[in-house]
Amino acid sequence: MNRMFLSVMLLFIHTLPVNAQTLGTPISVTLTNGAGTLNLDLTNNDYELILYSGQTQATDTTRTYNYTVSLGTTTALLNPSIFPIQASPRDHFEQILRQKEQDFAQHIQQTGWVPAPQKIAQSQQVGSTRTFTFGKFGGVTANQTVTATLVATNTRAVAYLDNALTASEKNITTAQIEAMLNTFSNSTYNTITNMYGAPSDVDNDGKVIFLYTHLVDRVGGVAGFYASSSLFPTNQGGDGNVADMMFISPTQALASYDALLAHEFQHLISFNQHVLIQKGDAEETWLNEGLSH
Repeated sequence: MNRMFLSVMLLFIHTLPVNAQTLGTPISVTLTNGAGTLNLDLTNNDYELILYSGQTQATDTTRTYNYTVSLGTTTALLNPSIFPIQASPRDHFEQILRQKEQDFAQHIQQTGWVPAPQKIAQSQQVGSTRTFTFGKFGGVTANQTVTATLVATNTRAVAYLDNALTASEKNITTAQIEAMLNTFSNSTYNTITNMYGAPSDVDNDGKVIFLYTHLVDRVGGVAGFYASSSLFPTNQGGDGNVADMMFISPTQALASYDALLAHEFQHLISFNQHVLIQKGDAEETWLNEGLSH
C-alpha cells in the first residue's frame, strides 16, 4: 500500500461554547516516507483526530499500521521522534472519570453486585432541600457535603442549586435553570435516549438530577461531569448519593448549557448500558468522549 489516508474530524472543544462545536471537513493526507503534516491552530482551538486507512475493500489480517501524532513548532506531525501532544486539564479529568467507570465495571464483574433500583425518600417539591456528597476531585481536595435546594423539576429531570453558592455576576439564575431543564426534557432527552438507550434509575424516580455547584469550578478545567460513584453506596465504593446525577458549573456561558447537559447525560447512559445492564466493561474513553461530543 503506497499511500495512507488520514481523516480528521475537528471538534472545537474548549475555546468555543459547547453548543458551538464544529465538525470539520474530512481531508486526506498523503504520507511521504511515513510522515505527513497538518496545520492546526492549537493556540485557539482543540481538535479530535480520527485516523483510518483509505483502503477499505481489502482483507489483510497480517498488515498493521502504527502512527504517532506529535507536536512541532506550528504543525502536528506523524513523526515519533517529536515529543507527543500533552493532554489538557479537561482530558486529564475525563480520563480519571472514565477509569473510575472501568473500576466499577470490574467490581460488578467480580462480585455480581449492582445497585438495585429503590425508592429513596426524597421530596421533589420546588424549595425542598437535600444533601449530596461531592467527592474529592481535582482542586476539591477533600470530600464535601453539599446542601442544595430544588429549583426546577419536570417529568425527566430535577435541578438542585447549591445553597452555599458564591455571589457572582456569572451565576445563572433559577429561571434560566428551569428553561434549560425544560429543553433537556422536551428535546435532548429523547434525542439521546433514542440513539444510546435508557439511563440508569437507581433511585427509582424516572428522573436524572443536575446539581449546580461552584465546586465544579474548583475542580479546574471542566464545566460539568458525570461520576459513576454517585450510583453506589459507600459500602460498595461509591460516594453514597445513590442517585442518577450530574455535577454542573453555575458560571458557564448560557448558550453552552444545552450541549453540556447532553454531553454528560450520554456518559450516564453509556455506563448504564455497558456496565449495569450488560455487566460488561465501560466504554473505551476515547469513544465515550467522541460519542458525547
